[in-house]
Amino acid sequence: MQQNALKKHLSIKKIIIKIIALMKVFILILGLSVFAHLNTKSQQTKAIAEKAIWITLYQGHSAGSDSYGLFKTGNDTLINGKNYIKLFVQSVYQVGPSTYLQLSNLSYGFAFRNDTNKKAYIIPSTDSIEHLWYDFNLKIGDTLPCNQAWYSTSTLYSNEKIIVTAIDSVLFGSTYYKRFRFNHPIMKDLVMGVGFLGDLIRDNHIYFEYNISLKTFCPDTSLSNCNIIMGIDKIEKATKDIFIYPNPTTSVLNIDFLNPDLEINKINIREITGKQLKNIDLYNNENRFSIDLNLNAGIYFVELQGKYKTWIQKIVIAKN
Repeated sequence: MQQNALKKHLSIKKIIIKIIALMKVFILILGLSVFAHLNTKSQQTKAIAEKAIWITLYQGHSAGSDSYGLFKTGNDTLINGKNYIKLFVQSVYQVGPSTYLQLSNLSYGFAFRNDTNKKAYIIPSTDSIEHLWYDFNLKIGDTLPCNQAWYSTSTLYSNEKIIVTAIDSVLFGSTYYKRFRFNHPIMKDLVMGVGFLGDLIRDNHIYFEYNISLKTFCPDTSLSNCNIIMGIDKIEKATKDIFIYPNPTTSVLNIDFLNPDLEINKINIREITGKQLKNIDLYNNENRFSIDLNLNAGIYFVELQGKYKTWIQKIVIAKN
């Protein structure tokens, strides 16, 4: 009797072990599936964002000649039997040293479409023929097609090949974007889903009077989910060691530095275009700092510069 009971007990134990093993496999498979799903969600897969806002700075060599351009996606449209997305462009205009950016009416610029092979095509407002706009199938050593970059006819660089020298990824907000780098002396990075980090449409045109750079990218058609673009290699989101509050605020902003090893020595306040509004130097390695912003209601960025890194966080100033 005891021997039969022992055999029965061992048999039940083996069944339980097998069930536990099967459950572990199931949990592992489920976890990998969830991770794959989340990883897919966190990566940009379209050649160009279909709902987005871009703000570009045209910075002149002479004082006070900074101007801004705004690009914004609109509704779908049907051209030659294919679905396209309209993109509207704000006319570039002068912004004085103390003038706050006022967004004027947008005019229709062109239409574009993404295909299923990481390419985007464009039809300008003055044309009915489709042109290749972006192609993100390039590999290191490949040459960037001239029609993709809307390449300049300037004799200064027109005979040079634009070659991909590096491919990596960058983080805007919570999304990773694939980035291409080139050997060209004035060609800025090309980012999948975003475009060139210079002029959105024709990054490498030769401008002798302007330094052109994409300052802000919003992966929606409002200004509520914007990512400021500047020194992107060194910028990180504010960590648990930095506490910025209240957010939203009406005027006063507090910053707690919970880790003295960060060695933060400068605070910059920037508007949504990247324009610097306030610059504050820190000298005593303070663990708390308060700023009376005294700014109009809107979206701004707090930039914290440390000895080795820079942190940035979006803040909202609400109306009193």
